[in-house]
Amino acid sequence: SISNLKILEPAFVFDFNQSNPKFKKRWSVVKDSLAALIDETHKIEITGLLCPDEADSLGLSRAKKIRETFLKIPDEKFIITTRQMVCDSIHRILPFEAVDLQVRMFTPNIQEQHDKVLIYFPLNSTAKLNSEELESYLDNLIVKANKTGSSIMLTGHTDNQGKAENNQTLGFQRARMVKNYFVEKGLPENRIKMVSLGQKNPINDNNSEAGRAKNRRVEISIIPSTH
Repeated sequence: SISNLKILEPAFVFDFNQSNPKFKKRWSVVKDSLAALIDETHKIEITGLLCPDEADSLGLSRAKKIRETFLKIPDEKFIITTRQMVCDSIHRILPFEAVDLQVRMFTPNIQEQHDKVLIYFPLNSTAKLNSEELESYLDNLIVKANKTGSSIMLTGHTDNQGKAENNQTLGFQRARMVKNYFVEKGLPENRIKMVSLGQKNPINDNNSEAGRAKNRRVEISIIPSTH
Protein backbone atom coordinates (compact mmCIF):
# COMPACT_ATOMS: atom_id res chain seq x y z
CA SER A 1 0.00 0.00 0.00
CA ILE A 2 0.95 3.64 -0.42
CA SER A 3 1.00 5.41 2.92
CA ASN A 4 2.68 8.04 5.05
CA LEU A 5 2.66 6.07 8.26
CA LYS A 6 2.50 2.38 9.06
CA ILE A 7 1.89 1.18 12.60
CA LEU A 8 4.35 -1.72 12.91
CA GLU A 9 3.63 -2.80 16.48
CA PRO A 10 0.01 -3.27 17.65
CA ALA A 11 -1.26 -0.59 19.99
CA PHE A 12 -4.47 -2.58 20.48
CA VAL A 13 -5.75 -6.08 19.78
CA PHE A 14 -9.10 -7.85 19.41
CA ASP A 15 -10.42 -11.23 20.41
CA PHE A 16 -11.95 -13.47 17.79
CA ASN A 17 -15.52 -12.44 16.88
CA GLN A 18 -15.35 -9.43 19.24
CA SER A 19 -15.52 -5.74 18.33
CA ASN A 20 -14.17 -4.15 21.52
CA PRO A 21 -10.42 -3.39 21.37
CA LYS A 22 -7.95 -4.17 24.13
CA PHE A 23 -5.71 -1.10 24.24
CA LYS A 24 -2.01 -1.23 25.04
CA LYS A 25 -0.27 1.52 27.01
CA ARG A 26 1.32 2.96 23.90
CA TRP A 27 -2.01 3.66 22.17
CA SER A 28 -2.16 7.19 23.56
CA VAL A 29 1.21 8.03 21.98
CA VAL A 30 0.30 6.39 18.67
CA LYS A 31 -3.05 8.18 18.57
CA ASP A 32 -1.47 11.58 19.20
CA SER A 33 1.15 10.93 16.52
CA LEU A 34 -1.52 10.10 13.98
CA ALA A 35 -3.66 13.09 14.92
CA ALA A 36 -0.66 15.41 14.44
CA LEU A 37 -0.37 14.30 10.80
CA ILE A 38 -3.90 15.36 9.85
CA ASP A 39 -4.05 18.58 7.83
CA GLU A 40 -5.90 20.03 4.83
CA THR A 41 -4.52 17.34 2.51
CA HIS A 42 -4.38 14.26 4.74
CA LYS A 43 -6.91 12.05 6.50
CA ILE A 44 -6.68 9.01 8.75
CA GLU A 45 -7.85 5.81 7.09
CA ILE A 46 -9.15 3.26 9.61
CA THR A 47 -9.65 -0.18 8.12
CA GLY A 48 -11.45 -2.77 10.20
CA LEU A 49 -10.15 -6.27 9.46
CA LEU A 50 -11.99 -9.51 9.91
CA CYS A 51 -11.33 -13.21 9.43
CA PRO A 52 -13.40 -14.97 6.73
CA ASP A 53 -15.33 -16.91 9.40
CA GLU A 54 -16.11 -13.90 11.60
CA ALA A 55 -19.37 -11.95 11.49
CA ASP A 56 -19.60 -9.69 8.41
CA SER A 57 -20.29 -6.56 10.47
CA LEU A 58 -17.20 -6.92 12.67
CA GLY A 59 -14.76 -5.10 10.40
CA LEU A 60 -16.80 -1.92 10.35
CA SER A 61 -17.57 -2.18 14.06
CA ARG A 62 -13.89 -2.51 14.94
CA ALA A 63 -12.97 0.50 12.79
CA LYS A 64 -15.68 2.62 14.42
CA LYS A 65 -14.48 1.67 17.91
CA ILE A 66 -11.01 3.01 17.08
CA ARG A 67 -12.41 6.14 15.44
CA GLU A 68 -14.37 6.92 18.63
CA THR A 69 -11.11 7.35 20.55
CA PHE A 70 -10.19 10.44 18.47
CA LEU A 71 -12.52 12.68 20.44
CA LYS A 72 -11.67 16.13 19.06
CA ILE A 73 -11.31 15.31 15.36
CA PRO A 74 -14.36 15.70 13.06
CA ASP A 75 -15.70 12.81 11.00
CA GLU A 76 -14.64 14.35 7.68
CA LYS A 77 -10.99 13.75 8.62
CA PHE A 78 -11.50 9.97 8.63
CA ILE A 79 -11.92 7.31 5.97
CA ILE A 80 -13.61 4.22 7.40
CA THR A 81 -13.19 0.99 5.42
CA THR A 82 -13.19 -2.75 5.98
CA ARG A 83 -11.63 -5.82 4.37
CA GLN A 84 -10.93 -9.46 5.10
CA MET A 85 -7.57 -10.61 6.43
CA VAL A 86 -5.78 -13.94 6.26
CA CYS A 87 -6.42 -15.96 9.42
CA ASP A 88 -5.60 -19.37 10.83
CA SER A 89 -6.48 -21.34 13.97
CA ILE A 90 -4.28 -19.16 16.21
CA HIS A 91 -6.63 -16.20 15.68
CA ARG A 92 -9.36 -18.09 17.53
CA ILE A 93 -7.09 -18.48 20.56
CA LEU A 94 -4.95 -15.36 20.88
CA PRO A 95 -5.90 -11.66 20.52
CA PHE A 96 -4.79 -10.18 17.21
CA GLU A 97 -4.44 -6.85 15.44
CA ALA A 98 -7.63 -6.30 13.47
CA VAL A 99 -7.55 -2.61 12.53
CA ASP A 100 -5.09 -1.04 10.09
CA LEU A 101 -4.28 2.67 10.50
CA GLN A 102 -2.85 4.77 7.70
CA VAL A 103 -2.49 8.46 6.92
CA ARG A 104 -3.70 9.04 3.37
CA MET A 105 -3.37 11.99 1.03
CA PHE A 106 -6.90 13.13 0.17
CA THR A 107 -7.36 16.15 -2.09
CA PRO A 108 -9.57 17.00 -5.10
CA ASN A 109 -6.78 15.75 -7.41
CA ILE A 110 -5.31 12.84 -5.43
CA GLN A 111 -6.84 10.22 -3.17
CA GLU A 112 -4.73 7.44 -1.69
CA GLN A 113 -6.29 4.07 -0.94
CA HIS A 114 -5.12 0.76 0.48
CA ASP A 115 -3.77 -0.66 -2.78
CA LYS A 116 -3.84 2.22 -5.26
CA VAL A 117 -3.93 5.97 -5.83
CA LEU A 118 -6.80 7.71 -7.65
CA ILE A 119 -5.89 10.65 -9.88
CA TYR A 120 -8.85 12.79 -10.98
CA PHE A 121 -9.37 14.66 -14.26
CA PRO A 122 -11.63 17.45 -15.54
CA LEU A 123 -14.23 16.65 -18.20
CA ASN A 124 -12.69 15.39 -21.48
CA SER A 125 -9.14 16.21 -20.32
CA THR A 126 -6.29 14.23 -21.89
CA ALA A 127 -3.68 16.85 -22.81
CA LYS A 128 -1.56 17.46 -19.70
CA LEU A 129 -1.68 17.21 -15.93
CA ASN A 130 -1.96 20.95 -15.18
CA SER A 131 -1.38 20.53 -11.46
CA GLU A 132 1.76 21.27 -9.47
CA GLU A 133 0.35 19.20 -6.62
CA LEU A 134 -0.16 16.20 -8.89
CA GLU A 135 3.22 16.53 -10.57
CA SER A 136 4.97 16.74 -7.21
CA TYR A 137 3.12 13.64 -6.00
CA LEU A 138 3.97 11.67 -9.14
CA ASP A 139 7.61 12.76 -8.86
CA ASN A 140 7.74 11.21 -5.39
CA LEU A 141 6.18 8.00 -6.72
CA ILE A 142 8.85 7.83 -9.41
CA VAL A 143 11.63 8.19 -6.83
CA LYS A 144 10.12 5.41 -4.70
CA ALA A 145 9.57 3.12 -7.68
CA ASN A 146 13.13 3.58 -8.93
CA LYS A 147 14.55 2.90 -5.46
CA THR A 148 12.58 -0.33 -5.05
CA GLY A 149 12.49 -1.52 -8.66
CA SER A 150 8.69 -1.56 -8.53
CA SER A 151 6.50 -1.47 -11.62
CA ILE A 152 3.36 0.61 -12.07
CA MET A 153 -0.06 -0.30 -13.44
CA LEU A 154 -2.18 2.54 -14.83
CA THR A 155 -5.92 2.02 -15.35
CA GLY A 156 -7.90 4.73 -17.12
CA HIS A 157 -11.59 5.31 -16.31
CA THR A 158 -14.30 7.69 -17.53
CA ASP A 159 -17.86 8.69 -16.72
CA ASN A 160 -20.72 7.44 -18.91
CA GLN A 161 -21.18 10.56 -21.01
CA GLY A 162 -20.84 9.86 -24.73
CA LYS A 163 -20.37 6.60 -26.59
CA ALA A 164 -18.83 3.63 -24.78
CA GLU A 165 -16.18 3.11 -27.49
CA ASN A 166 -15.13 6.75 -27.26
CA ASN A 167 -14.86 6.49 -23.49
CA GLN A 168 -12.70 3.38 -23.87
CA THR A 169 -10.29 5.48 -25.95
CA LEU A 170 -10.53 8.41 -23.53
CA GLY A 171 -9.61 6.19 -20.57
CA PHE A 172 -6.60 4.91 -22.49
CA GLN A 173 -5.52 8.45 -23.36
CA ARG A 174 -5.65 9.48 -19.71
CA ALA A 175 -3.57 6.50 -18.66
CA ARG A 176 -1.10 7.23 -21.45
CA MET A 177 -0.79 10.86 -20.33
CA VAL A 178 0.31 9.70 -16.88
CA LYS A 179 2.62 7.09 -18.44
CA ASN A 180 4.26 9.74 -20.63
CA TYR A 181 4.91 11.86 -17.54
CA PHE A 182 6.51 8.93 -15.73
CA VAL A 183 8.75 8.13 -18.71
CA GLU A 184 9.77 11.77 -19.18
CA LYS A 185 10.78 11.91 -15.51
CA GLY A 186 12.94 8.79 -15.67
CA LEU A 187 10.80 5.74 -14.92
CA PRO A 188 11.69 2.99 -17.44
CA GLU A 189 8.86 2.40 -19.91
CA ASN A 190 9.13 -1.38 -19.55
CA ARG A 191 8.06 -1.06 -15.89
CA ILE A 192 4.79 0.68 -16.73
CA LYS A 193 1.66 -1.25 -17.71
CA MET A 194 -1.44 0.45 -18.97
CA VAL A 195 -5.09 -0.45 -19.56
CA SER A 196 -8.43 1.32 -20.06
CA LEU A 197 -11.75 0.25 -18.59
CA GLY A 198 -13.58 3.25 -20.03
CA GLN A 199 -16.99 3.63 -18.38
CA LYS A 200 -17.19 0.00 -17.23
CA ASN A 201 -16.17 0.43 -13.60
CA PRO A 202 -17.78 3.52 -12.00
CA ILE A 203 -17.10 4.13 -8.32
CA ASN A 204 -19.80 6.77 -7.97
CA ASP A 205 -23.21 7.69 -9.33
CA ASN A 206 -23.10 8.87 -12.96
CA ASN A 207 -26.44 10.67 -12.55
CA SER A 208 -24.82 13.76 -11.01
CA GLU A 209 -21.86 15.90 -12.03
CA ALA A 210 -20.21 15.31 -8.65
CA GLY A 211 -20.54 11.57 -9.15
CA ARG A 212 -19.28 11.67 -12.73
CA ALA A 213 -16.25 13.69 -11.61
CA LYS A 214 -15.28 10.83 -9.26
CA ASN A 215 -15.43 8.40 -12.16
CA ARG A 216 -13.05 10.38 -14.39
CA ARG A 217 -9.82 9.01 -13.03
CA VAL A 218 -6.62 7.06 -13.49
CA GLU A 219 -5.87 4.44 -10.87
CA ILE A 220 -2.17 3.93 -10.09
CA SER A 221 -1.19 0.59 -8.56
CA ILE A 222 2.33 -0.24 -7.40
CA ILE A 223 3.59 -3.71 -8.34
CA PRO A 224 6.51 -4.73 -6.08
CA SER A 225 9.63 -6.10 -7.69
CA THR A 226 10.04 -9.89 -7.50
CA HIS A 227 13.84 -9.67 -7.62
